[in-house]
Order: sequence, then C-alpha cells, then structure tokens
Amino acid sequence: MLNLDLYGGCGGRSCATNCYNRQMDNHLFYFAFENSVCPQYITEKFWRSLRKLTVPVVLRRAVFSGIDIPPNAFIAADDFGTVKELAQYLTSLRNDTERYLSHFEWTKTYRKSPILLHFWRRGSAVP
Repeated sequence: MLNLDLYGGCGGRSCATNCYNRQMDNHLFYFAFENSVCPQYITEKFWRSLRKLTVPVVLRRAVFSGIDIPPNAFIAADDFGTVKELAQYLTSLRNDTERYLSHFEWTKTYRKSPILLHFWRRGSAVP
C-alpha cells in the first residue's frame, strides 16, 4: 500500500513554494503528471522533481521519445498494466535502496543548472 500526499486542484490542498520544498525533501517519488498530453510536452513538475532528487512518475514514456533524457531517470505509469502494478513497483523500490538509487544514475552524466529551463545539461557543457 502506498500513502500519497495529494495537493493541487484535485487534492483540495494547496502547497506554496516553501511547503513544496519541505514536502519534496520527505518523499521518494513525485507524480509529475502533465495537465495537457501533447507530443514532447514535459511539465515543469518533472524538472522540479529531478532538481530535488526525487524520482518523477510520469503518465507516458512516449512523451520523452527523442529527448535526451535517460529512460531510468523517471518511472512511466504506462509501463505498467494496472495502477496496482505501479504501486507494487514503487513499494518494491522503497524497500530496495540499491534499485531506487539506480534511478539517479543520470547524475553521473548530467548536472543541475540553477535555471529550471536549462536544467538538463550533459557533463562538461555545464557552465
């Protein structure tokens, strides 16, 4: 079983920037679902999650097709047949530190930029 903290329009609870930062520090995963499903549209929630070193869970893997983002940097809900299978996978990662940390292999090649728009930069290209 997963315990979820739900914020935003659907959750009925708001979370300002300070609240958001505190919450992200206490969570392993962040559901970074897009408000709109468009080809190669990546929500800012995805980038925020990576900046806080929280594994983002996205709706569709195909959105990231053709974009230089390692496939293990996030978890795609559509990789699973059911919501229950996704929950079981997240629970298994929560209980297996080594497998959980494998979702951060990207940090060996990419670096965080202070500007969200330019977050995703490879190694030496980072100023």
